[in-house]
Amino acid sequence: MALCMCCVFVCAETDQDNNLDISQLEAKEFFTTQEALYYYNHKLKVNPKDGEAHAQLASVLLENGEYDKALTAANAAIKYLPEEDKESLDFVYHTRAFIYFELGKDNLAEADSRKLLTSSDSQYVQQGYLNIGIIQNNREQFDDAIATYTKLINLYPDVAQVYKYRANTFLNVMKYEEMATDLIKALEVDYYDAFIMLDLLDDEQAIKLMVEKLHEQYISFPDNSKWWFCYGVALELDKQYTKAIEMYKKCNQLKHSNYVDKRIGDCYVKMSGLQQSLEHYTFLIARNSTNYFNYYYRSRVYEDLGDLPNAIKDMTKFIELQPKNYFGYYRRGWYEHLNNECERAIEDLQRSIRIFSKYPYSYDAMARCYIKLGDSIKARQTYEKLLTIRPTHMDENAAYAYHYLGQDDKAIEWVEEMLQKNPTSVYGAACVYSLVGDTTKALYYLEQSFIQTGYVRINHINIDEDLNNIRHLDSYKALVNKYCQKMLERRSAHR
Repeated sequence: MALCMCCVFVCAETDQDNNLDISQLEAKEFFTTQEALYYYNHKLKVNPKDGEAHAQLASVLLENGEYDKALTAANAAIKYLPEEDKESLDFVYHTRAFIYFELGKDNLAEADSRKLLTSSDSQYVQQGYLNIGIIQNNREQFDDAIATYTKLINLYPDVAQVYKYRANTFLNVMKYEEMATDLIKALEVDYYDAFIMLDLLDDEQAIKLMVEKLHEQYISFPDNSKWWFCYGVALELDKQYTKAIEMYKKCNQLKHSNYVDKRIGDCYVKMSGLQQSLEHYTFLIARNSTNYFNYYYRSRVYEDLGDLPNAIKDMTKFIELQPKNYFGYYRRGWYEHLNNECERAIEDLQRSIRIFSKYPYSYDAMARCYIKLGDSIKARQTYEKLLTIRPTHMDENAAYAYHYLGQDDKAIEWVEEMLQKNPTSVYGAACVYSLVGDTTKALYYLEQSFIQTGYVRINHINIDEDLNNIRHLDSYKALVNKYCQKMLERRSAHR
């Protein structure tokens, strides 16, 4: 599995919390991005040789995805900062390492990371080792990566993230016992980050070992709902859905979580189909009619059942409970688009964008409405706007925009980078390759969506307009029928 460098300082071991808490605090910054850009650019107009302003500007530009400009600012900072200002230079090398990584210049990213190893600030030293290990792992220099992570652990045993990264490298070389030991340690000290790796495991032997190891943690720490939940996740990955539901329900008895409710609903879909999942969310809504999460989750089930009017009704209730939440207007607009109520959809999507202007899905959905209405000018303008908000490579929305704008080469380039940064986005890749006419890759990634992510939304697949270019193929029909049959067999086994 490839890894991404993360532009944050490493964290020391955190205090243990015996209760699962899915939500996390969001950092609040003094400046918005635009305010910060204005501030530092103004400082540089006054003094173009202000090395500290160049350094801070590079960091803001990196965060904003403007990597070429960020590199120019970082290089200027190094030029103008005095050599004795080691602290500021360390900050710039730290920033520039991430810029180089985003630009695909791993050798230069590694060189800057090695400069951090001599820093007097232990956090920079730790980040330097992490960066180097990640780059070595991605080059498939697995022994070197393990050695780098181990050296970091010997120097700073409380660095949380390193255990997750070394676990990933052990997995790459099929050292399963070592992987499991490190992943358990990572879940102890850096739960929210490490959980992502656990949830993305697709190696059968690794999953079965984690079921065993997490059962031991669950037995050893009976009052800690975190281990109950992780054990449930491992059981779900191992397709032991009945046991997973049992663990999730026990977890909710200790401390209720909307996310755990969703996992239960997902298990019902996988083991017995959409109807039982619908009944699950209907029961939760009857128990607590003010929990807006469950209206959204149930709307997704209605969508998969093809019941768009009820999906729209559920998102209307979501909006009543959360009138300032952009997501409710986006999702209702999406269902209205699917239901060919495009004028209403555009009103909702415009409202969503007024509340939060950087959600790329809102622009994609609105552009699709304009296409259905035959307004190619507004569709083009909407996709052009989507590209200006600098979407990340974690989803395929920019690729849709490039395709509609006649730039299929950029759409493919975007998808390839997306798959590197978010390997689970295989269904989105299938959609984009279908749109650009590469049926071989479209079918390949569609099958990967069944294999890797356990994609079970067959009804959605059968109506997804992005797959229209492959739906007529015998190979498409055979593939979908194959996995429909597998799901039926799996559900029969759990009845």
